[in-house]
Amino acid sequence: MVEDLQVIVESTTAYREALEKVFNIAPDNAMTQDIRRLIEDSRVAVDAGIQRTKVAQDTIERVVRAISQRSTEVRQVATALTNESATADRLANSLHEMETATQQNAAMI
Repeated sequence: MVEDLQVIVESTTAYREALEKVFNIAPDNAMTQDIRRLIEDSRVAVDAGIQRTKVAQDTIERVVRAISQRSTEVRQVATALTNESATADRLANSLHEMETATQQNAAMI
């Protein structure tokens, strides 16, 4: 998605540059004045679109980083839970062994 936005920025920048070249080489008369105004309006719109695209790209990059951070945190929690589960299993086994030994000791008395 970010790469797509970069392509849009590059293509609209190229379009704007082409419009500026046309704007600079046109002869000066009423028709070309109208065309120049249209070109200038287009340039302004393209510049605004580029800025909005850059803002969207920055926003998407921040969202991707945040998701990546949350994913790392979830993996860390999962690892901690796995470790805690293993510890609880060992504790349960130890308690069972202690209970068995206590019962065996009680049976000897």
